[in-house]
Amino acid sequence: MAVSCERWWTVQSGPGPIVATAIHDGHDLRPEAAELIALPDSERLREEDPFTGQSVLDIPTHVVAHRSRFEFDLNRPPESAVYRTPDESWGLKVWKRELEESFVERSLAMHSDYYRMLGQLLDGVASRHQRFVLVDVHSYNHRRDGPDSDPTPQEKAPCEPPPCSAMLIFLVSSALPFFVMAFLSIWLLRTSLHPGIGAARLQRTYVAVQHISPDQGKNTNTVA
Repeated sequence: MAVSCERWWTVQSGPGPIVATAIHDGHDLRPEAAELIALPDSERLREEDPFTGQSVLDIPTHVVAHRSRFEFDLNRPPESAVYRTPDESWGLKVWKRELEESFVERSLAMHSDYYRMLGQLLDGVASRHQRFVLVDVHSYNHRRDGPDSDPTPQEKAPCEPPPCSAMLIFLVSSALPFFVMAFLSIWLLRTSLHPGIGAARLQRTYVAVQHISPDQGKNTNTVA
């Protein structure tokens, strides 16, 4: 049986126009979810993004989620944030039995709480900076048949992010202050070379960068 834990997420606020999040770092489940989960811990870890939380700690303002994406997925909208069938979760049977609507509602309440918290956090950053950047860090398991298997062919694996140069081109063209561009470039290099990030299951780590401006909307780039 999975071990339950009631931590939701850790939020740290600091100076600067950069916000970093690791929304799939979590492995924790609330007690009723731990009781119902059908997947062993090792199987869940293959689709979660362990160690990505470590990569955002150098960013003064950051959020690290502690809830497993199998309880509710913060990278999906509410209507699909709770996996109900194997078709929604890489063919995995997540739950021992069909979920009751009351269970789903409690999961979605935490999903809503996260985005309410994030909205307040970003509103505060926006009030202090004309432009700011949101960096969301993920990883994916490119050895789909186990840690000792060969890398999965690209056509059968999640889409591979473009190279690091994509981020540098984005930063140069984004009209952000030079010190922000320099900080992000150095941080990305350190994160990419960190031996602990994803090493436990040979994951590839990538970040999604959103340049957010009150008058220009946002541009999104995903980079390796």
